[in-house]
Amino acid sequence: MSPEHPSTVPDQLSIAYPTRLAGQARQIIQETGRQFPDLKFEVIAVDVANPGAPSGAAVMLLFDRDYSQSHTAMQWLTDLNAVRGWIPILPVALDPQSLIPPAPLGGIKSRVWPQDKHQLLTTTGACLGMAIRPGRSKLFISYRKSDAFEAAKQLFAHLANTGYDVFLDEADDRFDVPNLEIGEDVQATIAEKLQAANLMILLDSPQAPQSKWMRVEIEIASGKPIPIIPIVLHTADRAPNSRFRVVADLHRRTTVRAADIGGQLSFSDSQLGEIAASVEHYLLHLYVCRSVQPRRLAKIFEQNSWKFDRHSKKRDLYDAGTGTPPQHSVRMLACCSFEDPVFVPSVRAFLQDIGELAADRELFARHLYLYPGNVLYPDDLSYIQRQEVPELKNANTELIHYDEAVARINKLVGGFNAIFSQ
Repeated sequence: MSPEHPSTVPDQLSIAYPTRLAGQARQIIQETGRQFPDLKFEVIAVDVANPGAPSGAAVMLLFDRDYSQSHTAMQWLTDLNAVRGWIPILPVALDPQSLIPPAPLGGIKSRVWPQDKHQLLTTTGACLGMAIRPGRSKLFISYRKSDAFEAAKQLFAHLANTGYDVFLDEADDRFDVPNLEIGEDVQATIAEKLQAANLMILLDSPQAPQSKWMRVEIEIASGKPIPIIPIVLHTADRAPNSRFRVVADLHRRTTVRAADIGGQLSFSDSQLGEIAASVEHYLLHLYVCRSVQPRRLAKIFEQNSWKFDRHSKKRDLYDAGTGTPPQHSVRMLACCSFEDPVFVPSVRAFLQDIGELAADRELFARHLYLYPGNVLYPDDLSYIQRQEVPELKNANTELIHYDEAVARINKLVGGFNAIFSQ
């Protein structure tokens, strides 16, 4: 296995195990398949000659107390650990008396099968959610050193112990002085750090809004778009909303009343578990929105001889349309959003993509921003289009819920333009 950009297959999970554990492996595949019906599985017997490198988006490693007795299995695991930053690894203990994974994964917390089945399936979905965005599968922690350094270190250790590849970014306080502008070189530095991020965990502490560095991080992340989950820290009886306006309207956030020890906020073990659970559930949500829902739409399109494929240049977008010859075809560009409700920075990022493609002479008859969660009332949609993103009108772009899009496609009345029109 090469540590340089290993090739992985989205929507595929690698199950690695010694041959004596094949029966338990089949049970786990069956249960995981029930939870994720469209998921593909790659099975790897690690104690046979030349077991091969995993190609799944994540690896579930099944082990027992005798795993380390096989030199071949241990060598395979050593090679796998070299690409751990690119492929999430989930150690699964099949013996309740042997919970520590074999070295070099000894620092990762294992799940026990079948006792931890629900937690294991949630973590599996979370890892699949991380793997959808190309590159290293990193969780990016943004924090203010002046009051959240200890909390950030605690969260880093907890998530790393769970098996995630975590990047602890430190806001550079040199740039947080009055009237100092953040230059292009600083913004480029932040953008480079965010390049490997699959999710930003924002430690929204009382002093965080004073950090220009963190504000630029949020601005860049929301524009890419990289998902952001705010962890709102407070010490008072009444919990505040997010202190950053751009993420204040997000439905997802975890509010934690942290202990203040010498000016530094600190988490309890139970609070760390609560935050980790929130992160995993949101990553699972990302997997549904970025993979399960698009596959659902693609099947319906294909049944009607239409296409719904990832765009060749903008991999987060979908090129949809009829399958008729070019002179009669209708092309649409679709954005399968993961934001609930409609997140204005994500809409603007979609409009920017539309503009960049138009500059390359790629034109579409219609642009669809598909959103999950609750269906917005017409007045709310109208407000977004009139007040928050008035550019939508001239961009021929519609905000539409996933379920409504499916319902319109199934009606098949009047062709594409009639189905997707306001």
